[in-house]
Amino acid sequence: MANSCRGSTKTCTKCLADLSISEFNKQTRRKDGLDYWCKQCCKEYFRRYRLANLEKIKKYNSEYNKNYSKFNKEKLKAYQKEYYKQRKTNDK
Repeated sequence: MANSCRGSTKTCTKCLADLSISEFNKQTRRKDGLDYWCKQCCKEYFRRYRLANLEKIKKYNSEYNKNYSKFNKEKLKAYQKEYYKQRKTNDK
């Protein structure tokens, strides 16, 4: 397969458009350091994925937040204490 990156342009493997390399996200694991899909194709793909898997994502986020709160109580208390202290001085 030919290299899809030529100088300052690259071909998106999803929409097959020849675009500037600034239209691609950085991906350090790739040979050329850029993602295979352009930013617009990635955006569209993830938008559709989120819409199709909304309940799954909500459930995951809910579980993550519960676990984070459970395992980081002291950190959250310290943050809240500092936040309220700053708010108190700013409100005066």
